[in-house]
Amino acid sequence: MKRIGLFLLLAFILAAPGRLWAQATSAIPAEHPSLHKGVRPVGMGNAFLAMPGQDENSLFYNPASINDFSKAYHFRFISPVVDFSPGSISLVSDLFDLSDNIDAQGTDSGKITTFRDFVNLHAGQFESVQVRLPVVTVLHKWFAVSLLTDSRTTISFRNRAYTNVEVMSRSDFGGIVGSAYNLKDWLGIEENFQVGLNVKVLHRLSIEGGWDEMVGVI
Repeated sequence: MKRIGLFLLLAFILAAPGRLWAQATSAIPAEHPSLHKGVRPVGMGNAFLAMPGQDENSLFYNPASINDFSKAYHFRFISPVVDFSPGSISLVSDLFDLSDNIDAQGTDSGKITTFRDFVNLHAGQFESVQVRLPVVTVLHKWFAVSLLTDSRTTISFRNRAYTNVEVMSRSDFGGIVGSAYNLKDWLGIEENFQVGLNVKVLHRLSIEGGWDEMVGVI
């Protein structure tokens, strides 16, 4: 039950109303804007613009390559990608132990000291988790459609003297539609000359700020 209470507290921090969050932006560095980093493109150093259309990544990296598909319909269902910082594993493990360690202390000062030791251990670290989930993708030689979610959350403990938590969270939900056509015949040339365009319609939920009342709540 104590562990459940601890995770409910963390959920409350992430979902807290804006009035509880510091007005200043967090010190967490902003990530370069991106949407749906595919596994294959990332494994190739993100050098994917000139690749022929082979999977759902074509829709995001180079819509002109949609035209490389056949005229048959290709479907992709729920292909999740999860990436996380290595330190997030130890952070989660320490969070599981934190509740028991606090309960083992008989005094309030001991509980606060235990919590501060936990914060000092992770102070200055930026731990992040990202989940990308194309829900469904339809691919064709002349068009492609995809429904997707893309969420990333980064958390950092800052300021050893006065404990606070900084969070940057961004979640995108929406769809993307793309189309491509080969102008080779129209231009009367032998080489492929493909043009493509995509349109994204997204709804973004984001949180950025700090919450500095952790010790009081604990």
